[in-house]
Amino acid sequence: MPSSHPQNSGEPRGLLYILLAAASFLVGRFSSKFIPQPQQKVECTVSSENKTGEQEQDPPQNIVIRAELQTPKHIERYRKRQEDRSYRIQKCIAIATWFAFGAAFVYAGISLGIWNEMRKTNAQQLHAFLVDERAWIGIEPFKPKLKAPAGGNFSAIYTYDLYLRNSGKTGARCVQVRLPRSAGLSDLSFFDHPENLANVQDNFLLKRFKRSEDMPIEMSFPQTISPGQVAPIPFNIYGPAPKIWPNGNQSVQSFIGRIDYADDFGVSHWVKFCMFIEGSDGTMGYCKYGNDQDRNAETPPKHGGTCPVTEP
Repeated sequence: MPSSHPQNSGEPRGLLYILLAAASFLVGRFSSKFIPQPQQKVECTVSSENKTGEQEQDPPQNIVIRAELQTPKHIERYRKRQEDRSYRIQKCIAIATWFAFGAAFVYAGISLGIWNEMRKTNAQQLHAFLVDERAWIGIEPFKPKLKAPAGGNFSAIYTYDLYLRNSGKTGARCVQVRLPRSAGLSDLSFFDHPENLANVQDNFLLKRFKRSEDMPIEMSFPQTISPGQVAPIPFNIYGPAPKIWPNGNQSVQSFIGRIDYADDFGVSHWVKFCMFIEGSDGTMGYCKYGNDQDRNAETPPKHGGTCPVTEP
């Protein structure tokens, strides 16, 4: 007989079907034990000896008595009906058992599919929630302040106080600013190559600038900024206005840096920026490339998002 091992499922209804099928199978097997069995032939052997005083003795003979016990026809018919009934019951039980096994298998597949869809939906909802609730760090608008007027062959020098603002809905922590205090001299063509800017910003992160006191500088800065708040302490930078050389070439002073931080969910984020002094009055412009922010998967790390948020 085929047997079945019912599988566990999330619904008790499937288990009930399997238990009913197993009970029917046991009832059929139990009832088949009470069917009367036909009797077989019975043989017995009797040995007899005849002795007389004067006659010759014949060899002993074995007498075989055969008796055939026949089962009455109505009992035979009853037995046949019971056998047919037992066969039909066991056949139905086998079909029902396989059907229950198939139904349980299909149900398990459907349940697995539903679970996968629920998991994807939950992941999408979590991602949307983290994007909506995360911290967003940016630089507040700023104005130049004259530090030293122009004189002779030297351009005027300006200073800038840069404040960070958290425009997100949760706090930003482990805030780290990497930016040279003084501007770097660059040709305008330097800003047309995004790989140049990315290399400088990545080198800041890897701390490869070690020979200059001003490159890079991690400013003394509050490491936590509340949602919707501006950092109370700025970081100060300075540089000269653009200079036009006798040959007509122009060089500008640029500020290339990055900001790294983590949100309250432990997800790491970064902001890269590139600016240069473009006017003689110290007005600042943004580079064509080099201004970007992270597009992380918004998945909290397993280690808990402890500081520092960036690693070489």
